[in-house]
Amino acid sequence: MSEANLPAPIVFAPSERWDGHDGSWSTFDIHVGSPPQSFRVLPSPATGDIYIPHPQGCENSTGDCGQRRGVYGIDTVDSKSGFQPNASTTWHEMGWYDTLLREDLNYTGNGLYGQDTVGLQLPSLNGPVLEQQIVAAVANKKVFIGVFGLSPVPANFSDFNNPQPVFFKVLKDQNKIPSLSYAYTAGASYKTPQSFASLTLGGYVTSRFTPNKGNITYPFDPDDERPLSVSIQSITTNTSFNGVRSLLPEPIYINLDFTVPHFWLPGPVCDNFASVFGLSYDNTTSLYLINSTTHAELLKRNPSINFGLGNTPNPDERVNIVLPYAAFDLEASWPWYENVTRYFPIRRAENKSQYTLGRTFLQEAYLIADYERGNFSLHQARFPASTEKRQIVSIASPVEESSVSSPPSSVTTPPPKRLNGGMIAGIAMGVVVFIVLCIGAAVWAMRRRRERSRRARADAHDVALGQDRKAAEASGDEVHELKSPLGEEIAGEVKCELGSECAYELPSTPQNYELDGTERRT
Repeated sequence: MSEANLPAPIVFAPSERWDGHDGSWSTFDIHVGSPPQSFRVLPSPATGDIYIPHPQGCENSTGDCGQRRGVYGIDTVDSKSGFQPNASTTWHEMGWYDTLLREDLNYTGNGLYGQDTVGLQLPSLNGPVLEQQIVAAVANKKVFIGVFGLSPVPANFSDFNNPQPVFFKVLKDQNKIPSLSYAYTAGASYKTPQSFASLTLGGYVTSRFTPNKGNITYPFDPDDERPLSVSIQSITTNTSFNGVRSLLPEPIYINLDFTVPHFWLPGPVCDNFASVFGLSYDNTTSLYLINSTTHAELLKRNPSINFGLGNTPNPDERVNIVLPYAAFDLEASWPWYENVTRYFPIRRAENKSQYTLGRTFLQEAYLIADYERGNFSLHQARFPASTEKRQIVSIASPVEESSVSSPPSSVTTPPPKRLNGGMIAGIAMGVVVFIVLCIGAAVWAMRRRRERSRRARADAHDVALGQDRKAAEASGDEVHELKSPLGEEIAGEVKCELGSECAYELPSTPQNYELDGTERRT
């Protein structure tokens, strides 16, 4: 497909609303069902599914529960608390399953799964619409706001024979985006003016980031559940109560997952944050709180926190993302606390698998993820004025011969030179002669090697036979010589026995589990 025929990236415009019970997050609008029911959602790289609130999640709750969870609803009053499957003529129910969104962080819940029509943006804006897409209505408030999955990995169910395609992958399969890639920054409510999130499917927006020095990219982790992983080499802060401080004793390998808002870090690192910024630990919620006096002093000092990312200790191969204190100045509300409570978004990780850079980090970072090339890059986010010209760049699939297939690079290549007929004929003759010489040399070397091997075996055989003969003659036994008809060994097939080291390693396959009568997804 030529560059001219490539589909344009989809710029998923934000809802221009700020939602969340654990911070103030810029959301995106989607609609589900026929007639459409609309919801505000947050993107996630941990799944390809689409999650929306279920009405059961607002039972025995305040009247604005649905609105807090991003529910627009339809004309009926009941729909204001969540998705109404019976109101959709295109809903095909599949059953209740575990969402397994981030089970290790206890960020999961049961969802009523089904297939339905899903569209991006509000219905009046005529965004892309796909039929028979995987949708889960989740009651558990741990998944408080709906989720728009950005993983292309198919959805697996224990009682379905075939993996189910997900929205992001279907967009590419139907040629609605140029590649399985996206770019995202979470926006910042603390900026003046406020800056909403930016999500581009199949490309990126140049005005939303400053390219990192060296155009550094990171390969995907082989684990499909945490592809966006990178090492943090350093975390430092300045102008804090104790001057310039290092908060990270040693590098850690961490998963970049904006499904969750928090930084999940080793206990000693959290202790360093608490000491430097005057935080107190709440054993009930496991959150780090900050009182009004300390908060006022931090606003006055305006400290910044620098994250140095890179898979080697070399500073030249490091990407530095700087966050102001305001990015950590979050508020938690119901159901965390009855009253709005200021907190600092760090969490104590129990093990290395929990280490996570959450959505807070993406307020000041711009992520470009390319699933077809298996790499991603991070850049310092920019917050351009609304009048600044916006340039949208496509990321083409690797199979497409396009000059816009990757983020901007400072390296250029000269155009190829044409060859005339004489040059082509000379090159072809040279290649033929070279191949003939290589074949001849290989045959000669093979014969020489076989002859040496045959002679070595014959010599060993003669020595052993001579020793046996001498022993036999000494004992008076009759001596018989046994020779191969060809004068050399005949190699047999090497076979592996069960349990031996000589075995093939089969690719891993998804496993299905059951827990408390609820089907588990993998």
